[in-house]
Amino acid sequence: MPNISLLMDEAITLLKNGMCLRGELILTSNVTYDNILAMWNFHKLIVRPDYAPIIEPNLEIIRILGNYYKKYKIIKDTFTAHTNSLDNHLIMFAIQNSDQVLLCYKSIRRLNKKINPYIRIFFPKSKLDPKTFNLKFIPDKNVRIAYFSGNYSR
Repeated sequence: MPNISLLMDEAITLLKNGMCLRGELILTSNVTYDNILAMWNFHKLIVRPDYAPIIEPNLEIIRILGNYYKKYKIIKDTFTAHTNSLDNHLIMFAIQNSDQVLLCYKSIRRLNKKINPYIRIFFPKSKLDPKTFNLKFIPDKNVRIAYFSGNYSR
C-alpha cells in the first residue's frame, strides 16, 4: 500500500519548487481526465515502463489513441519525458469545467524500490495559485499542462 502522505509531500514539493515548462494542448473536441489517462495507458503499451501495470485496451481504442498520439506531438513528448526522467517528475493537467487538476507523478524513490513509480492524483484547483498555474480560464478543447522535475526524494 503506498504511503499517501509521503507521495503527496513529494508531489507538493515539486509543485512548489520544480516547474520547468508549461504547454497547451489544443484539440478538436473537449477532453476529460479519463481521456488523458487513456493516452497514458496507450503510451505505456508502446514504451513498457518498468514496474508500471499495463492495461490492454481493445483494438478500436488503440487505433483512436494511436491517431491522437501521431497528430498531437505534445502528447508523445509529454509522456516520453515522464517515463525517461531520471528525477522525480510531475505533469499537471488542467481542463475546463473541473474543480480539480490531474497530477501524474513519477517517484524515483518508488522506482528504486522496484514498485510502480507512476502515481495519479486528483488535486483541488482551489489549493493552487491561479496566476502561477494559469488556471482562471481554460478554453474549450484545451488542456493546460505544466511540467515539474527535481530530485526531492527523501
